[in-house]
Amino acid sequence: NFDAIDYAINEARSIGAKVVAKIHPAEREGMFFKQLYEKFSVEKEELMLTNEITAKCILASECVITINSTVGFEAMMLGKKAVVLQPALYSKWNARQMAQFALEYTIPFDMYAESNATKEQWLNIISRAE
Repeated sequence: NFDAIDYAINEARSIGAKVVAKIHPAEREGMFFKQLYEKFSVEKEELMLTNEITAKCILASECVITINSTVGFEAMMLGKKAVVLQPALYSKWNARQMAQFALEYTIPFDMYAESNATKEQWLNIISRAE
């Protein structure tokens, strides 16, 4: 979303920071990237793209700006400032509410682990989906 990137760049300029954007994995339109390149000043390094693991990006950031992604929730859980541009379930939650949600609704699963998920983990995921 170009408006969100515009917003992030303007915020970054105001504090002398840079924007590192991780484009949603579902974004596969070549035209989007062409327009992104044409619209934003790559030469001035106002916008840098990354495919780094999201948690690493969050930990290295001062602030996370998102439209309404769970990335904002992750940033808040990691103690980072999160700006959520559209309504999201978590955007007004306090630390207690975030912890309660994380404990009751998320599944402890390391998607970056080198080993495969166990049968118990798969059954837990399936039972929550039903």
